[in-house]
Amino acid sequence: MSSKLHVVALVSGGKDSLFSILHCLRNGHDVVALANLHPPQTGPSSTHEADDINSFMYQTVGHSIIPLYEKALKLPLYRQPILGHAVNSDKDYHHHLATSAAPLSTPSSAPRQVDAVAASETSTAAKPTADAADASFPAEPSVSSASDEVSNTSRNDSALPHQNRRQAEPSTLRVRGETPDDDDDADETESLLPLLRKVLAAHPEVNAVCTGAILSTYQRTRVESVCARLGLVPLGYLWQYPSLPPYADASLLRDMDAVGQDARIIKVASGGIDSTFLWQNVAEKRTVERLKRAAARFGGEGAVLGEGGEFETAAVDGPSCVWKAGRIEVDVDEEAVVGEGGSAVVKFKGARVVEKAPSDDGGLENLRIPDLFDIEFEELGRKLLLSSPETAADSNTTKSIDQSLASTTLSPDPPLQTLQHQTILQDTTLTISNLTVPHANNEPLSPTSQLEAIKSQLLTLLSTHSATSSNITSTTLLLRSMSLFTLLNPIYGSLFTSAPNPPARVTIACGSSLPLGTDVSLSCTVNLPHTNNSNNHPLRRGLHVQSRSYWAPANIGPYSQAIAVPASSSSPPSNVEIVHLAGQIPLVPASMDMVRAGDVAFARGGADNGFGVQTVLALQHLWRVGRVMGVRWWACGAAFVSACGDRREGDRRAVLAREAWRGIHEGLRPAEEEEDEDEGDVDVWDLKFGNRGMGGVSAVEVDGRANLPNFKGVKLVDGGGDDDDDDVLAPPCVVAEVLELPRATDIEWTSPGLANCKNVALRILRGGETGLLVHETKFAADTVAFYAAGVADRNQVWDLEDVLQNADVPAGGRIYTVYMAKPLPQEWLGKSKPLVVPCSRVWGPEGKEVAAAVMMRYSRSSDGS
Repeated sequence: MSSKLHVVALVSGGKDSLFSILHCLRNGHDVVALANLHPPQTGPSSTHEADDINSFMYQTVGHSIIPLYEKALKLPLYRQPILGHAVNSDKDYHHHLATSAAPLSTPSSAPRQVDAVAASETSTAAKPTADAADASFPAEPSVSSASDEVSNTSRNDSALPHQNRRQAEPSTLRVRGETPDDDDDADETESLLPLLRKVLAAHPEVNAVCTGAILSTYQRTRVESVCARLGLVPLGYLWQYPSLPPYADASLLRDMDAVGQDARIIKVASGGIDSTFLWQNVAEKRTVERLKRAAARFGGEGAVLGEGGEFETAAVDGPSCVWKAGRIEVDVDEEAVVGEGGSAVVKFKGARVVEKAPSDDGGLENLRIPDLFDIEFEELGRKLLLSSPETAADSNTTKSIDQSLASTTLSPDPPLQTLQHQTILQDTTLTISNLTVPHANNEPLSPTSQLEAIKSQLLTLLSTHSATSSNITSTTLLLRSMSLFTLLNPIYGSLFTSAPNPPARVTIACGSSLPLGTDVSLSCTVNLPHTNNSNNHPLRRGLHVQSRSYWAPANIGPYSQAIAVPASSSSPPSNVEIVHLAGQIPLVPASMDMVRAGDVAFARGGADNGFGVQTVLALQHLWRVGRVMGVRWWACGAAFVSACGDRREGDRRAVLAREAWRGIHEGLRPAEEEEDEDEGDVDVWDLKFGNRGMGGVSAVEVDGRANLPNFKGVKLVDGGGDDDDDDVLAPPCVVAEVLELPRATDIEWTSPGLANCKNVALRILRGGETGLLVHETKFAADTVAFYAAGVADRNQVWDLEDVLQNADVPAGGRIYTVYMAKPLPQEWLGKSKPLVVPCSRVWGPEGKEVAAAVMMRYSRSSDGS
């Protein structure tokens, strides 16, 4: 189990910020304080709702009741005025883009004073949404604190001791907006820094921050930026909540109702949600049904929850485990304050904390935790694991193992002598592969010196192409041993400190498969800027979630879950994207602990089931990230499995991984008459809960998640391959056995994803003297394609070249990745210039053990070459 965290809750008084506290407690953490950012007082006449400043980041309506939360919850409350405005209005935030280079003005060192006043939390982008916040109370004295910036390098997931949080020298940098003279130039996000420093000064045990962010990347990335600099763990248990089982916006409101949270609508800002909703309990059944109807007519994603600014709330009561002292009683004026565009705000006449009648409201016991597994992955796990206690696989899997064992016996070869550095520029994609520096001046280098030299070499190569590290979209980091990871990761992270969304990364340990003396190798894919962007499509999209949630593992290190870039610069321009995904390992998102078979209902326990559970959960993480990024189809799955010392067990793991890949595609393929639907419309709520719903609600919900894979527009073209494997329509999948994986896991999944592609053509090609099978995935009007093949011996790579030549694939547009268990001909390696991943064993797309698995991406440049 993960260690207990000591949490400060960023609260606005709204439904989400208060509900997130309950989830912190449910996950075993202690909430020790509340923190709030409030509008600065504008003058003696500044009172109540008049100070709703419509912040881009913070919610500032309903502030007159905020001071009462300290008494009602029996938690100390800290506050700080919001300084500045949205200087950096990008969706993804980095503090370097919102800090001043001006000389430091040292803050006062006056002692901290705490007066128990208002609380607020952060909100969604563009306008205040979903929760209320604080306002018109006098600002507290500044906390004495030199301006400190925490290094943006990685750290272990466990909370850092307060005294070990790294701080920059006070003379080097200060945060804009921390002193009165530059308030107008400050980004409002940076107001969080002095607020949290104030809390840390009073509660040095605090090592985590919780918020109520649900869908807002704008909000989440800003809180995460501040937390990273202060060494605090961000907790976002409500993140992507509507995409978790049972896949409905209203499920969050029902969960609030089930535990007795009472949050009232205090502001409406949408024509569909009018003033008749004011002061209604947002989680009450009748209100939920009205919100659903209004959202169906006028709202977008998250409208039922107010995520688009449709309404805001203020919590006035809840379970006694949070509301320890009482509830908030509010006197409300019968007439609302009406604003422009159909907006209206409740007018408060007075509020007080009143004692609650004794009750056994259940609290934490009634709090639903979303299921760890999506329904389709739970079903996949059952099929994989329950049919045979001896092998944790069905008869087809056992047959496949026997076929794999009967395949060509691969004799051991000496390890690679060297990894040849390669640089290829194709269209706007620059690939820099196999960077190694094992020696200098004929002297061996230490692992850290090797990576420092690689870093210098990489920056030089990038500069020759007018690029920087911020142009890197994905990396592959190969280590001799995972024991080197904590030593080398800070050096790697120092490459990516000046911009948000660092590249996606796959990290594996190859052991003795690496050349002698080589302890680390780095390969990169770089997306170079280009001028052919007349459709104004973004040249880079990223997803870097650092908060713990129920959704997918947090990436606390210097790598993103995914980076998407245009597939090509072809003319006319296209919105089709290649999505680079980080390696996904089977961590339980809420705790960041490795999943255990004994904690999973569909597993029977034992070592075999442990691998199966890991396989399914890591694959689900790949799916969840892919869905958020808009992936419609995978190019080629790659499963890394750790060496287990038993050849037959290695075969079983490889087959099980392949069965999982193919099984999830088969399970998600709709019936033929349903394939015209573009988005998911499976009645998952009814499937899971029947007509009873959640919390007694009899409504039936619809799964609104995007289809992945999206079979609409996917066609299988006869390529003469005569693949009689079966009729499963799925991308190819390769499995590679390596020495070790991060966190000592047994499996790590990754795959390039294809986004915004409406048509995908699949073809299996056969050619060469050996009848080699090559899997082709073509999209983007034939300007981009992926190819995958398993070569049984070193000389079969020449058959691959024959197949590609016969398929009219120009040699100039190819980018290769080779998962190599046996050395391939140097002539071919020199010609193809692949990224090489040395492995101990490899299984190709047909499921048989091979000398190497080859993946190749072809892109046609804007000049047609």
